[in-house]
Amino acid sequence: MQSKSHKAVCRHEKPPNEIMKDIGNLAKSVSLVFIGTVLGQALGLLGELIIIRSVAPDVLGRLGLAYAVVSTLGTIVLFGVPSGVTRYLSTDDNQNQTGILPSGYVITLLSSSILALLLFIFRAEISSIAGDTDIGRILVFFLPYLLVLPIARISFAGLRSDHRTKAAVISKWVGPRIVALPLLIIAIYLGQSETGVILYWVMIPATASILSLWFLRTSFKLSEVSTPTQEEIRKLWRYSWPLAVSVSLTILLTRLDILMLSLFVDSTSIGYYRSIQPLRQVTTLVSASFGFLFLPLATKYYESHNIVQLDKLYSTSTKWIATLTFPFILVFALFSNDVIRVFFGAEYTPASLTLSILVGGLFFRSLVGLDTDLLKAINRTKIELVCAVVGVISNILLNYLLIPRFGIEGAALATIGGFFIYNLTEVLIIYAVIGIHPFKMNNLKPLIPSMVFAVLTHQFLISYRLNIFYLILIGISYTLIQLLALVFTNSLDESDLLLIQKFESRIDYKIPVVRSFID
Repeated sequence: MQSKSHKAVCRHEKPPNEIMKDIGNLAKSVSLVFIGTVLGQALGLLGELIIIRSVAPDVLGRLGLAYAVVSTLGTIVLFGVPSGVTRYLSTDDNQNQTGILPSGYVITLLSSSILALLLFIFRAEISSIAGDTDIGRILVFFLPYLLVLPIARISFAGLRSDHRTKAAVISKWVGPRIVALPLLIIAIYLGQSETGVILYWVMIPATASILSLWFLRTSFKLSEVSTPTQEEIRKLWRYSWPLAVSVSLTILLTRLDILMLSLFVDSTSIGYYRSIQPLRQVTTLVSASFGFLFLPLATKYYESHNIVQLDKLYSTSTKWIATLTFPFILVFALFSNDVIRVFFGAEYTPASLTLSILVGGLFFRSLVGLDTDLLKAINRTKIELVCAVVGVISNILLNYLLIPRFGIEGAALATIGGFFIYNLTEVLIIYAVIGIHPFKMNNLKPLIPSMVFAVLTHQFLISYRLNIFYLILIGISYTLIQLLALVFTNSLDESDLLLIQKFESRIDYKIPVVRSFID
C-alpha cells in the first residue's frame, strides 16, 4: 500500500503518456456507449409501451412472470463468468489465454442447458407455486432464451476485452432491438400479441449473440483459439464463482423491496412502486457507459503494479460519472411529479415522492464510481461477495423496519440504505487494499453550485405544470450549469482536458470559455 506522502506527490505529477492515451480511449468509448445505451433504452421503452398497450393486464402478468423467472435465473447461472473472461483477456500475460473464451462458452452453456432442462421438467410444479397453470406452458416458449443468453454475454465480454466499443454498442444495445421491434409489431398486427411478446424478449439476446459473434471473429481468429484445458476452466471458475453469488445477491438487492412490499401494503401501492422502477435506471446510465472500458484498463494497470495510474483512471472516471449523472438526478428528484405524469399518466403521481427519494439517494452510487468493477480488476471477487452479503442483510432489515411505517417511501429508503452500505463497504476495502478512494474534492466541489441553482429553479417553477419540452429544457440547463461549475470551481486537470478535446473533436467545435479557464 502506498504511503500518504507518496500519494500526495503523485497527485501533482503530470500524468504519463500511457494514462493520457487510455483516458482518451475511455472518452471515445464513453461517448459511443452512452449514445448506444440511450438509444437502446429508448427503443426498449418503446417496446415496453407497445407491449403494455397490446395485451390484457392478466396476460401481461403471466408473460412478465415467466420472463422474470428465465431472465433472473439465466443471469444467475452465468456465474459471473463474463466478467472473468473480460479480466483474463485484458491482462498482459498472453500465455494460456487462447482457451479462455471457449472456456467461458463451455461453462455458461452447460449451466444454462441444465437450467433449461430443469425448468422444462418442473414446469408443472412452477405453475402450481405461481397459482397459474399457464405459467408452465409459457416457460417452455422462453427456454431458447437460456441457450442464446450465454453466447451473447461471453461474446460481449470478448469484445469488451478487445476494446471493440462500436461493435459492442451495435451488438448489445441497438441492433437487437432494431430487429426485435418490427417482429413484435408484425405479430401484434396479425393478432398474435402473446406470441409477439415472447418473440420480442427472446429475439433480443438471440440477435445479440449473432451480432457479437460476427464482430468477434476479427478479434479472435479461429486459428488462435484453442480447445479449453481443465486448468483454464478451473482458473476461470475460481475467479468467477464468488461473482455468481454476488450477482445473485445484487439481483436480490434490487428486487427485494417489491417482494417485501407484498407482505405489508396493498396491490395498488405495489403498482405505484413498480411503475417507477424503469426510471431509476437514470442513476446508472452514465456509469454503464464508463464501465465498458474501465474494467480492462483498470486490470492492465493493476497487473503492471501501476497504482498511481489506476488511481488517476478511477478518479477521472468517477468525476465525469458524477458530473454527467447529476443533472438527470436533479430533474427526476425535484420534478418527479411532472416526470411521472409525462411518462405514465396522472394516476401514478402518488409515487412521485418515492421517485424523488429513490433517485436522489441512489446518486451515491455515482459518487463512488465504478467501485465494483475496480474490485474485479484487482482480483478481489470474494471481497465483492462479502460486500453483497452485507448489503442484502442491511436491505432486509431496513425493509422490515421502514415499510410498515412509511409504505413505498420506506421501501425506497431501504433500497438506498442497502446500496449505501454495500458500496461504502466496497470503497473502504479498496482503500485498505490499494490505498485509493473516489472522494476527491475536485469530484465534489462542482456539485454544490449546481444544486443551489437547481433548488432555486424548482422554487420558481413549483406552481407550473411542466410538459416533456420544459423538462428537457431544464435538463439541458442543469447540464450546462454543471459543466460550467467544473470550470469555475477549478476542478479540471490534464486528464479532463483530454476528455474535453475528444468531445470537441466529435462535435467539431472548440469551447473557448472552457479552454481559457483550463489554460
